[in-house]
Amino acid sequence: MPAEVRWAWRRLVRSAGAVPIGSLAREASWSHKHLITRFRQQVGLTPRAVARLLRFEDVWLYLRDGEPARWDRIAADGGYADRSHLIRDFRQFTGGTPAGLLARSIPAAPCGPASSTDELDR
Repeated sequence: MPAEVRWAWRRLVRSAGAVPIGSLAREASWSHKHLITRFRQQVGLTPRAVARLLRFEDVWLYLRDGEPARWDRIAADGGYADRSHLIRDFRQFTGGTPAGLLARSIPAAPCGPASSTDELDR
């Protein structure tokens, strides 16, 4: 595996998927397109897909800790632009919403008073 791809992988993992792909390309001295092509050839996924999976994993691990689910804060802390991006990833990776998956996986998980699970269950 090319050193630049290994480096990009480690950088994505260390940042929990928060580093912008354009920054990775610039730091590797590769074009955006070249990074994506080489990364996909070696890893099997694009850097963006890996970043999304890492962000999802980070949020899932946080939720499993049993903390109250304050979705706006969780989305921001997890590196998502907003709650809708968090919901999109949950639906794509699990087939369900964050609140629905959390309820099935951790039945006693509390929801914080400032959160609304209605939007997350749609």
